[in-house]
Amino acid sequence: MAPRIRTPETLWYAPRASAGTVLARAALSPLSLAYRAGAALHRGLYDAGVLRALAAPARVVAVGNVVAGGAGKTPVVRALAQLAISHGVKTAILSRGYGATIDPTGVRVRQPDGSLADAHRCGDEPRLLAQALPDVQVYAGPDRAALAERAVREGGAQLLLLDDGMQHHRLRKDALVAVVRAPHPFGNAQLLPAGPLREPASALRRADAVVVLGASPGVIPEEILRAGVSRERVWTAALTPSGLSVVPSGEALSLQRLHGARVVALAGIGRPGALAETLRECGAEVAELVAVPDHAPVGAERWREVAERVRRHGATAVVVTEKDAVKLLAPPLLPVPVWSLAAALTFHAPEATARLWSILWPQGGNGG
Repeated sequence: MAPRIRTPETLWYAPRASAGTVLARAALSPLSLAYRAGAALHRGLYDAGVLRALAAPARVVAVGNVVAGGAGKTPVVRALAQLAISHGVKTAILSRGYGATIDPTGVRVRQPDGSLADAHRCGDEPRLLAQALPDVQVYAGPDRAALAERAVREGGAQLLLLDDGMQHHRLRKDALVAVVRAPHPFGNAQLLPAGPLREPASALRRADAVVVLGASPGVIPEEILRAGVSRERVWTAALTPSGLSVVPSGEALSLQRLHGARVVALAGIGRPGALAETLRECGAEVAELVAVPDHAPVGAERWREVAERVRRHGATAVVVTEKDAVKLLAPPLLPVPVWSLAAALTFHAPEATARLWSILWPQGGNGG
């Protein structure tokens, strides 16, 4: 059975749009025009100085994209944080914490005693980053200017990575790394809600570097070049499976367990089809893809649906992404295990790391 994707992914990214999809896009186009005007006004007020961007007491590098969700920002944020830490630069990550109920003052994800805040309190991405980066402080909350001050005051942060910060203007940015995913990096090239764009693709010209995930080594999608981005600022990279583990115990499994296995994929990410594609590349048979909205919790009703899919297909396991796994500290009893698939970022060009380091820390040398 072909995977069923019940998200805007079909509306925004389907290469061959059905008549219904075309009509839906047309109906949403007036709202897209309103969204474009609102986004342009918001940025224009900051550019004109009517709204004042606040300066942080540390260097601020934003990681973001021009589309809504699913570009692969989190792995890039993780890789940049690891790069900074390897050079001895005290680093903190500031995140909005989407999908969580966060105190207005924000939350420090890793507590002084080493424990981590629950994903429902801080957001799935902040929890995942804090879990993967024990030497990096991660903060989540709506006021990232206040979080910046906390990160410097509490942990002496020298570098602040602003997760999903391309459209955030209240905190002044020193540099911007944009992330796009190939193929079809801009989907149908329309703005929200008719398409996935948060702002026109030409906004990528503001980026100091553009990281392209999913493209062949050195192959830059034409859409990016047509947006006016120079080749010298574009670096291609791959997200490759790096591990498989049991949820919630964390027991490590060999990736070979996926080869020939019939699985049900469960994804609460911006582009859930990416999980199914990766599983097939690992040799798994994806009996069905169950998609939930990005950042949304997986409730009891959805788990009952998953259990029914498992029984129907005779699946070996349910496979989720790392980001979804951090929300499943106590998944319900299923007839099969739940596995978490991890992925690692690898740049195709060796010089990409040096270029990104110069953007993160242009003064050179190590932190102190």
